[in-house]
Amino acid sequence: MTLMPSEDLDPSLKPGDSYVQSFARGLSVIRAFGADAPRQTLTEVAKRCGLTRAGARRILLTLQTLGYVRAEGRLFELTPKILDLGFAYLSSQPLWQFAEPQMLQLTGDLKESCSIAVLDAQDIVFVMRTPTRKIFNEALGVGSRLPAWATAMGRVMLAALPPEELDHRLPAALLSASGGQNGATASANPSGMGGISAAPGVAFPSPAPAYGGLQGASSASSTPRNAEELRAALDQVRQQGWCLLERELEEGLVTLAVPIQGRQGRVIASIALHAQTSRTSPQLLLEQGLPKLQETAQSLSRLLQIKG
Repeated sequence: MTLMPSEDLDPSLKPGDSYVQSFARGLSVIRAFGADAPRQTLTEVAKRCGLTRAGARRILLTLQTLGYVRAEGRLFELTPKILDLGFAYLSSQPLWQFAEPQMLQLTGDLKESCSIAVLDAQDIVFVMRTPTRKIFNEALGVGSRLPAWATAMGRVMLAALPPEELDHRLPAALLSASGGQNGATASANPSGMGGISAAPGVAFPSPAPAYGGLQGASSASSTPRNAEELRAALDQVRQQGWCLLERELEEGLVTLAVPIQGRQGRVIASIALHAQTSRTSPQLLLEQGLPKLQETAQSLSRLLQIKG
């Protein structure tokens, strides 16, 4: 079963001066298309979005008239024009105007892939990537989402949040999971959390915890089972200023992430290196990659504070 993005229609929201329900439904129809379902019938779209066939039809025909959707027989699919919506965001952010050259330099120096992500609700969203080889699942490209709590990039951003905001960024299943070694509900992935917000078709193994120092930590340890354990991990990330996770996006992948700061020192994004453990050990990535990654993040942060 494909889970829809975390910002889908909230049944508690009612039409009014500050909420246009028809517009929200139109966005839900756009988000219904993805790698797992690039072409859909009217009935399939209606089912995925929780709409009536008549409602889904009106939205699809409107999007078709505007050029964002095309139809072939009974099947609908998005057109390349839909990219205008995403590029409008990228072109409006000063960071992306000068981040790519520095990411390419970092990738060239270390021969490891590099990504930048931002925090959106409970997820991270990839906004830039400079790969060196195919180490990601093909479905994970710019615009892909992953649960923030389970990723190194997400954790460096979560660690910068005030406590009251952090709770809103964590899934309910994690907040309600029982703590302690004897907790009946404690598990590597609390009930209902498997694959949260993962890109369609992406295998998402439980990550090992963040390394606590240059000597590392055991990758056999379980992932945080509840909010208390995650908060403890985030405290460590906050103190050291970086996060390293194994098995984050797929088996054999290690990710090292640091924050990017904007004006007033607010963390607005994270930048990361991704390596294959068969070629680069977590220890080696930390020793060789952290100084250069931090240097790049600091350079981008200074540019943001000057030009942002």
